[in-house]
Amino acid sequence: CILRTRYATAIFVMVLMPGWWEWIMAICPPVICVIQTMTASSSWNHSDDEMYFLGYWGLYRYAFNDTLRSMYKEAIIDHWEIERPEKEGLWNIFTAMVSPEFDREEAIWYLQRHPMDLIQWEIKNSHRKDIVFIEPNFRNQTISEVLPPDERPVQRHNANMFRLDTSGNGSQEFSAGDIWLLPYWLGRYLDVITAP
Repeated sequence: CILRTRYATAIFVMVLMPGWWEWIMAICPPVICVIQTMTASSSWNHSDDEMYFLGYWGLYRYAFNDTLRSMYKEAIIDHWEIERPEKEGLWNIFTAMVSPEFDREEAIWYLQRHPMDLIQWEIKNSHRKDIVFIEPNFRNQTISEVLPPDERPVQRHNANMFRLDTSGNGSQEFSAGDIWLLPYWLGRYLDVITAP
């Protein structure tokens, strides 16, 4: 098919662009990855994580050969290890695409504990005595363990899961489509979670 050949050629041109391959395959410790990310943008940006994970679906599933697929798998797992403390349901489910060694229980925890009310209300957690604060770090992780989704501000996948407070006033409502339905149905599609 001419159209398929055209797209394959465009992908090969992109992959051969200077720096593209090195960037996508950056297997590195978190500190190095953060330095690379901050070179490309001004700070750790969770929107970058979202773009990467959503892009991994096509990169991995439609890789041109097993060598590429293996390299993509390594990059996906490396990225997931960096994001793992957030217990983000979607990142866990995307990782299940490449490995049975993903945090299945954390993904289920995320889905079960996510609030049904997606209105942005005022939430204050920074005063709590049951959380352990840690030193400032590259990801703006403020506490040792992420709070359950139903105890923290409602937010999308591209936000900092360690954010403790928000000044919402009930005037904004998030969509369940990207926050809850995407990890749920992706998990069902990959057959790594079942219906409640």
